[in-house]
Amino acid sequence: MPLPRDIIESLTRGDHRDPFSVLGPHAVRDADRPALAIRVFRPDAQEIRVIPQVADLPPQDARRIHPAGFFEAILPGCEPSIDYRLEVVEASGEVRICDDPYRFPSTLSDYDLHLLGEGTHYRAYQKLGAHALDLQGVSGARFAVWAPNARR
Repeated sequence: MPLPRDIIESLTRGDHRDPFSVLGPHAVRDADRPALAIRVFRPDAQEIRVIPQVADLPPQDARRIHPAGFFEAILPGCEPSIDYRLEVVEASGEVRICDDPYRFPSTLSDYDLHLLGEGTHYRAYQKLGAHALDLQGVSGARFAVWAPNARR
């Protein structure tokens, strides 16, 4: 089932309230079989390929489904927990291999969100702001803010 156009438009405008619910890996059905949709929003990209980090799965071209840079690749029979990287061809022609930040789970727990919502998270400094971390073998930085009423 295709992603509704209003959701794609909301993401490309930058006002979707939960991009993790759309971007990254999501279990779907393709031709009535289990599959994995990997959705990427990269306005700088001309092309994107999904490179599964599994020996028997070939790279899969992502299809541009919105001119603003919204792409989707369908991988038949794959689980949402699959490790993958992205091959991004930028407008300049430069090719970059990178990790998709939306393939990683949130680093804020439901309990953290509850306490932040109450205003009683006494260690918010450990959760919010920028922090170096290794997640699933990938080194990077986590950046989180608490602004539940922010709008673009």
